[in-house]
Amino acid sequence: MTLQRCFLIAILFATLLANAQWDNSDIQFLTDNFMDKRLGNSSLKLDELGDVHMVYHQENGDINELWYAVRSADGEVQNAVQINDPEESLYNASIELSDSKNIFISYLKEKEGVKQLFIRDIKEGQEEEHQITNSVADVFSPHTAIDNNDVLHLTWVGQNEEGDYKIFYSNTNFIVNNDITEPEIEHLIFSNVNDPSKSLPNIDLTEDGLPHIIYVGPSGTGTKIQYGFKQSMNGNWINSFISQSPNKFDIIAKMQIENDLVHAVYAGFDSITGPNKIIYTTKEINESSWGSYAVVAWEEDISLESFIAEENMVHMAMLNADKNFVYANNENNVWQNNTVLTKALNQLEMTIDAAGNGLILANHPTSEAPQIILWGTPETVASINTQDSTIASLQTVFNADVKIYPNPTTDYLNIESLEKYHLAIFDVTGKLILQDKGGLNSKLNISNWTKGHYIVRLYNDTKQSFHKIIVR
Repeated sequence: MTLQRCFLIAILFATLLANAQWDNSDIQFLTDNFMDKRLGNSSLKLDELGDVHMVYHQENGDINELWYAVRSADGEVQNAVQINDPEESLYNASIELSDSKNIFISYLKEKEGVKQLFIRDIKEGQEEEHQITNSVADVFSPHTAIDNNDVLHLTWVGQNEEGDYKIFYSNTNFIVNNDITEPEIEHLIFSNVNDPSKSLPNIDLTEDGLPHIIYVGPSGTGTKIQYGFKQSMNGNWINSFISQSPNKFDIIAKMQIENDLVHAVYAGFDSITGPNKIIYTTKEINESSWGSYAVVAWEEDISLESFIAEENMVHMAMLNADKNFVYANNENNVWQNNTVLTKALNQLEMTIDAAGNGLILANHPTSEAPQIILWGTPETVASINTQDSTIASLQTVFNADVKIYPNPTTDYLNIESLEKYHLAIFDVTGKLILQDKGGLNSKLNISNWTKGHYIVRLYNDTKQSFHKIIVR
């Protein structure tokens, strides 16, 4: 997780992410597919400006294309760029970025008949491709994370020298360190993989850039969630697994690290015909044992799609048996599920912006042909970009004694509080729009403001609160 994201979370998420906002959501079609082309997986990330970066696959004859698109914070989608050469196929792409000018796209590409792992490093508009693996057999299910030093960390399933499938790890230190000329690859010796296409490793990093990997591995006559992590980059991998899983067959797991706590969510079932369970659990960063678990969902054919762990809340995206989007969070430590989009979807990925607005990227099989859609907030809010050093030091609180109305608004904005406050308002790019000493009550003329989302910051010498408003 980047320093910018940590700063954003500390300032905004504590107050604004009481619930991901799906109201006033809009749909945008990224593809114009009238030939019933098959679509593959997709991935999206938000940058510090509020821009949404996306990659997605689309078949064109025998070629599996990879496309990259950006939607600006104000909702305008730029023309997509094709990443693959016209005669080559790319697979299993994902995107990571440290900021709007430093982007990594990872993917699998066939070389001499074997699928190898590659990354495309895009810095300041300049692109360079790097080959990570040189395996004798296909590589499966890559996953990536980026650290605070702009180093990309990768995990995947591959064969070791003995021909056994294992979980592998590498990073891009070879790009920034002149003493390293090629990727340094290691595998988790204790990892066991029966079906390389179903192990699905997932990686995240500590603040110091130490990798943690979660994956599905065999256990007796079933499968369990396995886990490996490092306590130093030169140290050995430490093995762990979620022994208390109530499932006989765990099938997928995802995890994120936040404030030295590992959040994990996984899905599975008790028998071949039984309903699926989606389960959430945590552990301390350097501990091997896991805490108690909570069953988030337990129903036929529900699937785990996407997962975001933040300081005060966990967000989860699922698809039910009808392929409708089900959103869940654990506000007040109680899990709540809501079906928020009754459209048939596949391969969904979710993100949440700085104001708590939700956004999903998904494959939507329309009546004409499948399309890649972006659904959710029509505009995305960036982190607040201000030089005021007091922001980080003040206690951020949820202030129920503040009234801001009307919201949405077009002409005037009224702010009422039981305490005296200073006032600052920022637009979606983090630019300071208005600053005032405030008081107990304010009435602001905003008739000339650009339509869109804004963040209102109210603060005094000891505390602050943030509030989202919409100008129409």
